[in-house]
Amino acid sequence: MASTTSTPSSSSETPETYDHAGKPVTHHRYRINGIRLHFITAGSGPPLLLLHGTPKNSFYWYRVFPLLTPYFTLVAPDLRGFGYTDKPPSTEGYTSEANADDVVELMGMLGFGRFYLHGEDRGGDYAYAVAAKYPERVRGLSIGEMVLSGFGLEVSLEGGGEREG
Repeated sequence: MASTTSTPSSSSETPETYDHAGKPVTHHRYRINGIRLHFITAGSGPPLLLLHGTPKNSFYWYRVFPLLTPYFTLVAPDLRGFGYTDKPPSTEGYTSEANADDVVELMGMLGFGRFYLHGEDRGGDYAYAVAAKYPERVRGLSIGEMVLSGFGLEVSLEGGGEREG
């Protein structure tokens, strides 16, 4: 059973994120996979899940929210270990698969069976994991500022930049 709380933030406590009409986003905390996951929501339209990179949090998207909320229902979590989400010990699930499970469960709890997905930096790795493990849930995937491990970075670091084969 999910526990939910919506907690407004005052401007004296933390910076705030706003939608296209200048209205503050809504803050939530759900219990998911043994952690308390903080996330923000705003907008209307098809759901778009935004996954931040490292060492960022949901506030990273503050400039994007006003541009996208007229077209999408945005969901931006603080991933495990970041922002207002719990920070379990390093032995307890900071893998791409654990983060993928967290956000897919979150979207299901919000009633979104299928959703668009964007990941930035390390969030791109988690977005890729979501799309690989739950392809039936992802309507579309985009990734920014991320090189997927094992797909070319190691070649460029070795010099030459060309693959043998």
